[in-house]
Amino acid sequence: MADQSQDRQLSDADLEDLVASTDTGARQPDSKFVMQLLLWTAFGWSAFQIWYASPLPFITGLLVINDAQARSLHLGFAMFLAFLAYPALKRSPRNRVPWVDWVLALVGTFCATYRFWFIDELSTRPGLPIVLDIVVSAAGLLLLLEATRRSLGPPLMVVAIVFLLYVFFGNASFLPDVIRYQGASLNRAMDQFWLSDQGVFGIALGVSTRFVFLFVLFGALLDRAGAGNYFIKLAFAMLGHLRGGPAKAAVVASGMTGLISGSSIANVVTTGTFTVPLMKRVGFTPEKAGAVEVASSVNGQIMPPVMGAAAFLMVEYVGIPYTEVIQHAFLPAIISYIALVYIVHLEALKTGMKALPKPGEPLPAKWTLIAFGITLATVIIVAGVIAGGFELAGLLADPVFGLIAVVLIGIVEWIIFSAFARSLPKDRFKRTVSVGGLVLMNVILGAMAVFYGMSVLTMLFGDFAAAWIGAVILLAIYVALVAYAARYPELEMDDPNAPVVSLPEVGPTVKTGLYYFLPIIVLVWNLMIERLSPGLSAFWAVVFMVIILLTQRPLMALFRGQASGGAGFFAFIGEAVVNLIALIINNIIMLIIVAAIIVAGVLLISAGGTWPAELIVAIEIVVCVAAFVVFLMRDRFRRQTVGYRNSQAELHAAGKRGFGELFEAMVAGARNMIGIGIATATAGIIVGTVSLTGIGLVMSAFVEFLSGGSLILMLVLVAILSLILGMGLPTTANYIVVSALMAPVIVELGAASGLVVPLIAVHLFVFYFGIMADVTPPVGLASFAAAAVSGGDPIKTGFTAFFYSLRTVALPFIFIFNTQLILYDIQGPVSLILTVVSAVIAMLVFAAATQGFFFAKSRIWESLVLLLVAFTLFRPGYWMDMMFPPDQILPGTEIFDVIDTVPPDETLQLRVTGEDFISGDPIDTTVVMTLPEGESAAQRLEQLGATVRIDGDTAIFDNVMFGSEAQNLGLDFDYQIAEIVVPADVPPKELIWIPALILLAGIILLQRGRNRRAAGQPAAA
Repeated sequence: MADQSQDRQLSDADLEDLVASTDTGARQPDSKFVMQLLLWTAFGWSAFQIWYASPLPFITGLLVINDAQARSLHLGFAMFLAFLAYPALKRSPRNRVPWVDWVLALVGTFCATYRFWFIDELSTRPGLPIVLDIVVSAAGLLLLLEATRRSLGPPLMVVAIVFLLYVFFGNASFLPDVIRYQGASLNRAMDQFWLSDQGVFGIALGVSTRFVFLFVLFGALLDRAGAGNYFIKLAFAMLGHLRGGPAKAAVVASGMTGLISGSSIANVVTTGTFTVPLMKRVGFTPEKAGAVEVASSVNGQIMPPVMGAAAFLMVEYVGIPYTEVIQHAFLPAIISYIALVYIVHLEALKTGMKALPKPGEPLPAKWTLIAFGITLATVIIVAGVIAGGFELAGLLADPVFGLIAVVLIGIVEWIIFSAFARSLPKDRFKRTVSVGGLVLMNVILGAMAVFYGMSVLTMLFGDFAAAWIGAVILLAIYVALVAYAARYPELEMDDPNAPVVSLPEVGPTVKTGLYYFLPIIVLVWNLMIERLSPGLSAFWAVVFMVIILLTQRPLMALFRGQASGGAGFFAFIGEAVVNLIALIINNIIMLIIVAAIIVAGVLLISAGGTWPAELIVAIEIVVCVAAFVVFLMRDRFRRQTVGYRNSQAELHAAGKRGFGELFEAMVAGARNMIGIGIATATAGIIVGTVSLTGIGLVMSAFVEFLSGGSLILMLVLVAILSLILGMGLPTTANYIVVSALMAPVIVELGAASGLVVPLIAVHLFVFYFGIMADVTPPVGLASFAAAAVSGGDPIKTGFTAFFYSLRTVALPFIFIFNTQLILYDIQGPVSLILTVVSAVIAMLVFAAATQGFFFAKSRIWESLVLLLVAFTLFRPGYWMDMMFPPDQILPGTEIFDVIDTVPPDETLQLRVTGEDFISGDPIDTTVVMTLPEGESAAQRLEQLGATVRIDGDTAIFDNVMFGSEAQNLGLDFDYQIAEIVVPADVPPKELIWIPALILLAGIILLQRGRNRRAAGQPAAA
C-alpha cells in the first residue's frame, strides 16, 4: 500500500508544473526573446495596475484613463499572456510558441483592447454597432472562450457556451415553455456582451481591475519576500509539538498562507509539500493527510480579507461597504478553522498519534492554558482599572489622555511581570506567565497606542502632515524590526522527508519575521480605520512591500556585519546612484530610438488631421509595439562605455537580489492573475445573459417547482445547484456564477415563504457551497492536487475532505436562520460575546458529533445528542419560537397605528398580496422596509415613495412612485397589505441554552467515566 502511495506521489518538479498549468501557465519558451516578452509583459501589467490604482495619474495629469479603458487593457494583458503562456493542448510544445498562438494572442489582444482604442467613437453610437464592432465582438467572444479553456479548463467555457446558445436559440420550439424567451439578434447580443458594461466588461471585470489585481500582487510580493516560509515555520513552531501537530500546523499555515494566495490549488501545493509528509509520519494515512490540507486550503477562500477576491465582488453585488463584508464573513470563517483544528485533534486522539519532539523542555498543556489565563486576566484587570478611571474622569474621549492611558497600562504591565520574573523560579514563572498571552495583549495595546497616537498627530499637525509623520515612524519601526531579526539566522525550510525533523524554537522563529506583519497592518489600517477604498489600501500596502523587497536584503547584510558599518551603507547608496547613471549611459542608444519612435508617432498623428480613426489607432498600436520590441532587444543596442561599480560586494549582491525578487514577484503576481482576469471576463457572459434574457426568474420557478414550496428543501436544492455550478471554476468565477443565478432564487422564494434575511447572508450561502466544488469529487481540483502531493487516492481524498468540511456545509444553513452568526443585528458587547462563545462551542460540539469521538468514542445516541446540542446552541430561537411565538400578526388596516410606534430607522415587516402587472401572476411575498423620520405615518410612507388607503377592511397601496425605495422593495399599485408582522414580547431565546449545556455536561461526564473505567480507575461519583 505504501509503495502504491509512493508511486502516485508526484515529484517537486511535477507539482510545480501542476501549479503552473492551473495558475500561471506551463509554457517556458527556449527563445530568450520570447521569454523576455512574457516576463516583461507580465511586469508591465503589474506596473500598469499599480499606476492605475495610485493617486499619481490625478496628481500629475499623466496617463489618466477611465474605468472602461482600464478594464479593456486589463483583459488585453490577460488574453495576450493566456495564449502565450498556456499551451493549447497537453501535447502542444511548451518550449516554443507556435505561430497559431501568436496570431490568436495578437488578435485576442486587439479585440480585448478595442474599447480602449475606439472609446470616443463607441460613445457616439451606443446600441448602434457598425460592422467592425460586430466582427471584433464576435471574434473577441470566441477567443475569450478559447483563452478560458486553456487557462481554466473546459468547465467554465462549457457553461458560457450554454448561456450563449440560450441567448441565440432561446426562442427555439423544442425548448420547454417555462424557459423559452423571444431570443436576441446578433447585433443586440454583441452590443450586450462586448461593447457595453453589461457583459464581459461588466462589474466582475471591473472589480478584477480595480481591486483584485492589487491584492493578488500584494500576496505575490509578500510571498517572494519570504513571508510564506515564515508563516509555515511559525505554525510548526507553535503547534508542531502537539498531538497531530503537523496537521494542526497545516491548518494554521494554510490559513495564514490564504492571506497571500487566492488559489486553493497553489495553497495546497505550497504548504502541502511540507505538511503532508509530516502528517503521514505521525500516523495520518495519505488520504487523511491530503484531506486535512484540502479542507484547510479551501477554507482560505472564505477567510477575510480577500476571500479569493469574492469579498470585493460582494461589495458591488450586495451594495454594502467592504468593511461590513469583512465583518459579516469573519466569525463563520474563524470558527470553521477552529473546528478543523479540533477535528485534527480528535483524529489524533482516536488513533493515538505521537507528537514531534519539541526543542527545549515542553510545558504540559494544562499549565500552558493556566499561564495563558493568568496572563490574560492580569492584563485585562490592569487595563480595566486604568481605563475605567480615565473613563470616570471623562478623559478617555480625548486622544491625548487615551494615549497616556495606554502607555500607563503598558508600564504597569511591565512592572508586574518584571516582578514575577525576579521573584519566581524559572519553572514557576513558565507556569504563571504565558509569553503568547503577553504577545497577544501587547499587540492589542500596540494597536490602541497607534490609534490614539495617529489621532494625536492628526489633531496637532492635520491629516496630511500626520500621514507623512506616521509613514516615517512606520519606516523606523520596520528598520528596527529588521535589525532585531538580523540577530537570528535566516529561516530555512526543513526537508519533511528527512529521517529526523526538529521543530523550530518559537521565540527565534517569531522574531525573524515580525516585520512581515507591517504591510498587513498597513492594509488593515487603511481599510478599517482610514476607510480608504480597497484598491487604494492595497496600493499603499504594495508600495510598502516594494520598499521591503528592495531594502530587506541590504539592511540584513548591514546589521549582520557583512558590510563595513554605516560608511559601507552610504558607499553602497552612492554606488547605486552611479550605477543607475551608468545604466542610462550604456542604454542611451536604445532610449534615443524609443524616444524617436514615440515622437515620430505623435508627429504623424498630429499631421493626419482628418484621417480615419482606424488609421490613427493603427499608428498608435504600431508605435507602442515598436517601442516595446526595441526595449526587448536592448542587448543589441547596449554599449558598455561606462563600467559598473561593485566595491561593496555583500551589499551590492544583497541589493541586486532584492531587485531580482521584486521583478520576480511583479511577474508572478501578473501571471497569477491571468486565470482570474479571464474568469471574470467569461463570467460576464453569464451575468450578461441573465440580464438580457431573464433566465434568473426561470431558475426561481425551477427551484420552486422542485421544492414544492418547502423552505428547507429549497435551500438544499440551491446548495446542490451551487455546488454543481461551481465545479471546475476558480473562486472568483465561481462566486459570480452562483451569485447571478442562485442568490436571487433564495431572495425571491424566501420572501414568498416569509423568510427575510440580509442579502449578505444569501451571498455567503451560495458562495460557501460554490467553493465546496473544489473539494467534492468528481471534479474537486484541490483534492486532486492534494492527492498528487500525498500519493493517496484522489477520490477517497476528496470524500474524506468533504467529510472534514461538513462544518462548512452546516454553517450557511445556520446563518440563514440565525443571522447573529454573521454578526448581523448584534445588540451591544454582551450580545457579541455570547454569540461568539456559543458559536465556537457549538461548532466544536458539531465536529465531535460528526467525528464520532468527544472525550471518548461516542455511541450513536451520544452523537445524536451532541448534534442536538450543537443545533440548539447555533439556533436557540428554533425551540423558543415553538413555546413563545416571536411575532404578532396584525391586520393590514392597522398600518398607520403601527408605524406611529416604530422609531426612525427601524424596520417594519409586511406581507403583501397582489397581481403582477405584466404577467398577471398572483403575488404573495414579504417585504421589510426601513422607516424614515416624519411627522405622521402617512408622511413617513410618502418619503419611501408610497401612499396607502384604507378601503373597508383592506389596506391598499394606492400609489408607488417610479424609482422609489418602495418600488425597489417590490411594491406596486393596488398591492394589498395582508398582514403586519411586529415583534412580540418574549423571553430571551438564549435561555434554551441552559438545558442544552446540561445535556452537554451529561455527555462529558459519561464519556470521562468510561475513560476511567477503561483505564482501570474508579469512576467519579
